[in-house]
Amino acid sequence: MRRLARFLLAVFAFAFVLGSSTAARAESGDEYTISVVTMSPGDPVFFKFGHNGIWVHDARTRRDDVYNWGTFSFEEEGLIWKFFKGRLSYWLSVQSLRGTLAQYESENRYIQVQELDLTSAQKLKLVAALRENARPENRKYRYDYYQDNCSTRVRDMIDMATGGSLKAVSTAPSPLTFRTETMRLTADTLYAYTFLHAAMGSFIDQPITMWEDMFVPGRVEEMLRKATNRKADGTVVPLVRVDRRLLEADRQPPPEWPPHRLFGYVLTGLLLGALFGWLSHRVLAWPQDSKAPILRRLALGLPLGALTSLTAFLGLLFTFYWVMTDHQVAYHNENLLQTNPVSVAMPVIAIGLMRGSDRAKRAFARVAYALAAMAWIGLAFKAMPFWFKQSNSEIIALMLPIWTGMAIAAWTAVNAESRFARLFRGAPGGARPRK
Repeated sequence: MRRLARFLLAVFAFAFVLGSSTAARAESGDEYTISVVTMSPGDPVFFKFGHNGIWVHDARTRRDDVYNWGTFSFEEEGLIWKFFKGRLSYWLSVQSLRGTLAQYESENRYIQVQELDLTSAQKLKLVAALRENARPENRKYRYDYYQDNCSTRVRDMIDMATGGSLKAVSTAPSPLTFRTETMRLTADTLYAYTFLHAAMGSFIDQPITMWEDMFVPGRVEEMLRKATNRKADGTVVPLVRVDRRLLEADRQPPPEWPPHRLFGYVLTGLLLGALFGWLSHRVLAWPQDSKAPILRRLALGLPLGALTSLTAFLGLLFTFYWVMTDHQVAYHNENLLQTNPVSVAMPVIAIGLMRGSDRAKRAFARVAYALAAMAWIGLAFKAMPFWFKQSNSEIIALMLPIWTGMAIAAWTAVNAESRFARLFRGAPGGARPRK
């Protein structure tokens, strides 16, 4: 019996030591492989900036978890109002690698994987931080387009785990700003490019560092390649051990620099200004107490109503963003002088012009003068860059000629005896001479 007892005791002791050794190995961090996954931009506007996350492979449990800070719900209560107010909540979700690959393959977006060369202690620190952040009470955060988004969260986690290795290589100034990064990434979608350019104020034109520039997932990928890490034995190695394409896609990468479109906006503005000026004059110069032909009135009223409904909506929206929301990027927006809320009167005036109202003609002149004057003031402010340093030359180039063309048409119509007005009246189909 004693021999049996000693034998069982030895077996139990061996099992205890073996179990302790196995547990120690399980908690050593060596079982984890940590990678940053970067997804290319997609087709919808909200996918234009790309995406990224942190992939944790656990060799012990054979789990592959992708930590993703870009999750939100369309079913969230008050979603639309929170979006307009700049108070949208995002959260950290954990998705399987298989599900991640299926999602981005269906969207024709490539995935780049950068396996990090971390120490065992760094792996344990990072995994513990990820799991803590993924807890229901910790996972939500207030989303900010430029300063706290899915990409900056990845940046901060890697920098925390490595003791500042990522920040150490990203203190230099970025060659781009928040605005030019935005313009670069939306260059292939002209309406989004123009709207974002017009909607955002001077905040996004300030100089930024490469650290701040990592609000773009592609910049995190770029800076990881430059970072190093100090191993447990003191040696310094590249932070990225393996850099490979995990998922291919038939898609071109975004351009490195924003496009030069000033000439196109100038040309568009001049053409629209000349067109609206000509149409306006042919209606406004018609004698009082009589109506211009219906086709002439419709030719002016319909496009005028459509254009000014858009500018009025944008002007009111930009004012709302500035005054009533937490959208810091929309503060101090000089484009309010180009897409002015005063233009809200023009759609009503356009209806009056289509009805042949002389009162609408007089109102058109007053509003056109006001819109043109404020647009020119916006241009004059460019001479005072200390206060007015917003990069909005393209928006000025587009809108200033339109308001100016309308104001000139109103002035020449009111001053009917001017040489320019007489030339129009003498043209075929022009206004009839006054009796």
